[in-house]
Amino acid sequence: MSAGLLIAIVLLLPAAGGLLVVALRNNPTAREAASLITGGVLFGFVLQLLPRVTAGERPTLEVLEVLE
Repeated sequence: MSAGLLIAIVLLLPAAGGLLVVALRNNPTAREAASLITGGVLFGFVLQLLPRVTAGERPTLEVLEVLE
């Protein structure tokens, strides 16, 4: 998986988890499970970026290219 895609997932996953928590507002047990699962999955994606960063790579995510 490319570093740019990993960064995008790391940035968007908490928002998706937050929406899931809001959707489950009437079920406290499922809401807590969604929160913990989101955190665990986020941790996994960050761990996938770790070897690249420790090797000296500077992963980037280009969202918008400015034309000159």
